[in-house]
Amino acid sequence: MKNFILFTAFILFAGVQVSLAQNSYPIPSYNVPLNGGELKFVELGTGIGGTNSAEKRDMEVVISSSSHAPNICATVWFFKNPNKIEGPFIVPANEPFIFTLPDGGSWSVIIKSEFNVEASVFTANN
Repeated sequence: MKNFILFTAFILFAGVQVSLAQNSYPIPSYNVPLNGGELKFVELGTGIGGTNSAEKRDMEVVISSSSHAPNICATVWFFKNPNKIEGPFIVPANEPFIFTLPDGGSWSVIIKSEFNVEASVFTANN
């Protein structure tokens, strides 16, 4: 019975981890397809191979589109926790957008677009 409970807990934990991994991408990430929806990018902590810092730093977002249609863009938010949100910012396609994070720690980025675009998110040192 104990093995069954441990096995069930493992399967549940693994399923939650896979679900979380499918909903977000690490920073840095490059050319992630966004097909008229929303993407979340998460900075990994320094203990797991991430590069976040205690200092201010620049985060760059690039929205790419092969379409030459006018007004292709995405809306971008930077957030550290539910109480620390910067944005929204409208980012036109094929123009780099650089935002200086106001403080250190792990930040995340949410990008929404109604267009078929690709998103790249990275810090100045990536």
